[in-house]
Amino acid sequence: MDEPDQNLPRKEAGEFGVYRLVGITAGLVYASWYPFVEWLLPEAVNPLGGRIAISALFVIIVMLSYPLAFFRKHLRILTLAGTWVLTTHYFYLFYLNAAGGPNWSIGAYITIIAITFSMFSRRELLAYSLFVLTLGVVLVAASRGQVAAVFLPGLATILLQANFGMRHRLRLMNDVRESSERFQALFNSAFEGIAVFDRDAIIDANEGLSQIFGFGREELIGRSVLGFFERRSRTILLERMNQDSSNAFETTGIKKDGTRIPIEIRAKKLSYGRRKVRLVSFQDISIKKQVEEERIMFESAQEAVRVRDEFISIASHELNTPLTSMKIQTELTLRQLRKGDARLFDLAKVLAFATQMDRQANRLAKLVNNILDVSRISSGRLVLEQEETDIAALATEVVAGLKEQSLSAGSTVSIRTCARVPVVVDKYRMEQVIMNLVVNALKYGEGSPIFVEVTSDGANAVISVEDQGVGIAPENLDRIFSRFERAISARYISGLGLGLYIARQIVEAHGGSLAVESALGTGSKFVARIPFTRGVGAHV
Repeated sequence: MDEPDQNLPRKEAGEFGVYRLVGITAGLVYASWYPFVEWLLPEAVNPLGGRIAISALFVIIVMLSYPLAFFRKHLRILTLAGTWVLTTHYFYLFYLNAAGGPNWSIGAYITIIAITFSMFSRRELLAYSLFVLTLGVVLVAASRGQVAAVFLPGLATILLQANFGMRHRLRLMNDVRESSERFQALFNSAFEGIAVFDRDAIIDANEGLSQIFGFGREELIGRSVLGFFERRSRTILLERMNQDSSNAFETTGIKKDGTRIPIEIRAKKLSYGRRKVRLVSFQDISIKKQVEEERIMFESAQEAVRVRDEFISIASHELNTPLTSMKIQTELTLRQLRKGDARLFDLAKVLAFATQMDRQANRLAKLVNNILDVSRISSGRLVLEQEETDIAALATEVVAGLKEQSLSAGSTVSIRTCARVPVVVDKYRMEQVIMNLVVNALKYGEGSPIFVEVTSDGANAVISVEDQGVGIAPENLDRIFSRFERAISARYISGLGLGLYIARQIVEAHGGSLAVESALGTGSKFVARIPFTRGVGAHV
């Protein structure tokens, strides 16, 4: 059974390409034979008009196949019909030149071989073979047997070989077509968009690339691969795609409708025919990015819940401690009052009671103020009322005010300052910074000496607070400046874990910086730098 339609590409562009090529080639070659015949056989009958007419026939068929649907639909039949007309014309010339020796026989053989190799169906080849044999018989009869001895056997042999060879040729064509279709199916079914480009122009692309960027495949061919990206990033992208490494990198792509999407790109060298080109894989990672963002948000939410729960636990403990002390002292005092115990009104006892209440109230106020400060910082409502302040004098006052607390901690606090270090700051907030740093040193100094120093480096006022305590592990150096964080568990160190966070926020609001130098077992040194700049009413 014949296979006329299975042996040609089914895509319109492929079929048209084959038969247009056959038609143009046949017409040009047949016309080009004229000067060679004139040169080799000057005595031969070789009218130019006939050859031009045959060549024009093929050219007209091919040209009309572009604008006219009829010629496109029947291009295959019309081209094959043209080969029959060409063969008839050549046999006619052969008849006119029957006495010209074997040259015209050789030309006939070449013509027949060329035409049979342009056919892709056994039915077409068989029909053409019978047609040619009929012409051959007519030619031999008309020439009165002059060429019968050689011509017809040779013609029959060529046609027989062509028909036997067709099966093998069709099998090879089918194998090539199936291999090409399998490759194209794999190429198009890849999850990524794939482009093959040479000198920046796309020479092949799969459907995945069309889906990612919204262009049809025909629109992609010949397009610059850099056209999918912003102009400012194209140079570095081309450099990375041309590198030998095939490591993935991310960038932002632009779809046909202008939508921007995150893209992951891989590129490597590829042998494409006889050319060395680049194979580029594009993957839309929008979903991946979204999942990653959702994961980060989820982890952040979990962390926020953990921090909140820990804060509530710590705050409850810290707030409850002074409240419990005040409650106990108040109940004892009320009990004595109800009993009419006159010893309650002893001046020393009254003073001790008032002092204890004042200490606990101050502790409560500080805890509450810290919580309020965090709230103000988070909402951007912490206003700095700046004025020129001598940081050296301010630090001296703070250290003096913490004398009793330093004695309770078993530490001595030494301060060394320049004569005067004036800077424009919020005096109250800067006092809060120095106090938080010194109190932090007292907590973690383990009874070691504390050294406070106020100097100038020319551009900044520099405040350093150094202890010789437990120190801080490297992985905790940044974490200690976060809210509700501390280097040591809250079970061993009291406080909300807000002091260093508030201190850094205030320093940075003044345009400065707060950093720490520390290692486990060697103590810690906190250094705040406040620039010599002026500003009023700054917000955190």
